[in-house]
Amino acid sequence: MPSKDFLKLMELIYDKKYKILGIRCSFNRKDGMEAEIELEKNADNIKIKSSEPDFVMYVTSINKIIDETGDFKMAKIKDTNKYYDDIDFLVDEKKEKIKNAIKRVSEGKFDFEGLNIEETLDRFLLRKRMPKDKEILKLKKWYYEIFAYYLLFSNQVNKYKDVTIDKGDRKTYYQIVDKLLSKGFLRIGNPIKDYLFFRKYSEIDISELLEKTKEESDFIRFIIQRMSIKPVKSKHSIKVVLEIYRRISELLKPLINLLRICVEVKNGNNQPKLFLNYVRNVQIISEDNNSAKLVEFIDPHIRNNESHLKTIIDNKNKKVKLKDKKGIIVKEYTFDEIIKITHFIERILLPSILFSFLIFNCAIRLLIFKDGKYKMALLSLGNT
Repeated sequence: MPSKDFLKLMELIYDKKYKILGIRCSFNRKDGMEAEIELEKNADNIKIKSSEPDFVMYVTSINKIIDETGDFKMAKIKDTNKYYDDIDFLVDEKKEKIKNAIKRVSEGKFDFEGLNIEETLDRFLLRKRMPKDKEILKLKKWYYEIFAYYLLFSNQVNKYKDVTIDKGDRKTYYQIVDKLLSKGFLRIGNPIKDYLFFRKYSEIDISELLEKTKEESDFIRFIIQRMSIKPVKSKHSIKVVLEIYRRISELLKPLINLLRICVEVKNGNNQPKLFLNYVRNVQIISEDNNSAKLVEFIDPHIRNNESHLKTIIDNKNKKVKLKDKKGIIVKEYTFDEIIKITHFIERILLPSILFSFLIFNCAIRLLIFKDGKYKMALLSLGNT
């Protein structure tokens, strides 16, 4: 039959939801093994000491782990031997384990069995896992292989960046975005907490974004090739340019929203709105001296003219006029200006922002895998 001390402890932890702050075990000749546990709930702090066998056994099975918010907590471990075996597994002082994993993954000798690493990591850290989510356990079992996958992917992306981004205007815009993302989402210094804040605001699916970008790039190349084979009248060709602008602007929309969030966080607002309309996003970025350059050639009116503004193409004067419902001209561009800004956002701005986001998305995960607190969080998987 359970002792009174054990039943009281169970009531405080599981019914009244007290948090375990610490434990202490000692031995004396009179009572034998004695355990003390410190609990806290709100401002109420309780210490319970007992030498009852069931009480002592429970307390000695408690170990320090990291919860999904990046904070230390005490939790009951089912198998203490496995706990320490897992610690040994996750220690790699000579870097031999990660080197071997890189070799296996790079040579295609490791099968991830269809594991969606990003989704699984999110379910673990964002507390979206199901009670019997076996995929989650692979984060610990395949820790080194997953770490190796991101190291290899990061290296590949950086090599491509060196060729396509690290020169001219692209490099300038890439650096602006890179600094902005770091100031917006690497502000706490705790990789898990930083990642949770990042994922709170970023719902961008990298694979989907890259796929859409490729589709639009293929479409643009096709249109340009067709126009070079069979030239069209300038009135129609400028419509094609406007359509290209709208398509690229649509790809930029979620990225611009994310950069607006970074600007707000950088300037002291730690709880910016998740979404704002395109016009407001551009306006907020344009008001920040260090970031305004990013949106100097983005005109939300052009993107939204199908639904809000009427586009008038003045072929005689080679101008595009955007009018509101009252017939008032909101903006006016020459054909050459439209061509110039379209070329800029398609060839300079989109690649710069996209690559910066891609590399940051990878880097923020690498910071997690390198962090000791993440390894501590993994210790709880399948053993609490």
